[in-house]
Amino acid sequence: MLLGLPIPLLLVLMPRRYSIKGDLLVISGFLYRISVPLSSIVSVQAVGKMKALLAPGSIFCSDPSNALLVKRKGKMALVISPRKKEPFLALNNVSVQAQA
Repeated sequence: MLLGLPIPLLLVLMPRRYSIKGDLLVISGFLYRISVPLSSIVSVQAVGKMKALLAPGSIFCSDPSNALLVKRKGKMALVISPRKKEPFLALNNVSVQAQA
């Protein structure tokens, strides 16, 4: 039983991929793929390691030292950790333009 314990743990800890495809933020992991409409994103901001680890949506974060908090309309916030933050931080400008 103890020999099988590391396998699910490794699957959860595997790196995730984050991309912006059209009007969607796509989060891909080993066994899942989540699409978040850009129109539902309220804000994106950098967060510290502790907040990244303790946030309810932190399951999508593979590197807490490089974490971004994605706040969504009416839904739980997500914590992601893309290698290049700039395209994701630019989503703040997209959501502001969509509201105007």
